[in-house]
Amino acid sequence: MNDPIDAELARESSLIFDFLGGGFVRKPDSKQEHEARKLLAERLRHSPMLDLFIRWRLAAMIDPDDGELWKLVVKPRRKKLPQRQRDGAIAWSISGWLIVGKKSKKWAVAAVMREYGVSKTTVNNAWRKYGDKAIAAHHKIHTTSPESTLRGLSDAYRKPERPVEDDL
Repeated sequence: MNDPIDAELARESSLIFDFLGGGFVRKPDSKQEHEARKLLAERLRHSPMLDLFIRWRLAAMIDPDDGELWKLVVKPRRKKLPQRQRDGAIAWSISGWLIVGKKSKKWAVAAVMREYGVSKTTVNNAWRKYGDKAIAAHHKIHTTSPESTLRGLSDAYRKPERPVEDDL
């Protein structure tokens, strides 16, 4: 007897594999390509076990010495991020340099100014706004399991909810 859940997982994996193999080059921005991209992103974010074929295809696209026809290219989707996202990313970068890179704040600010092409005032404003959350998220990564780390990251940058009357 065929399990419908297994059949759906196999269909999704096939769609992702087709996407990673360039199967939608002739039909860019199609409904199928959009679904494949969403599925891949969801699996990368939440699946503890990624299909072996998908992992190997991604690795081949990244490995410069592999003979894979397709390569993974990281490029900006647009010229500018929305301010809230940009500010969160700036704070995340600074906290990464401070905690993981063991650099001084002055060095981190200069590096982030170059990376994002923004002023020192913009970097300092972003740090004031999101620095505490970024530091907490980085500490959580280095002290917890991968699953709780992912939850912590998504919670750290979520918009604050409106206060409930009991909170007032």
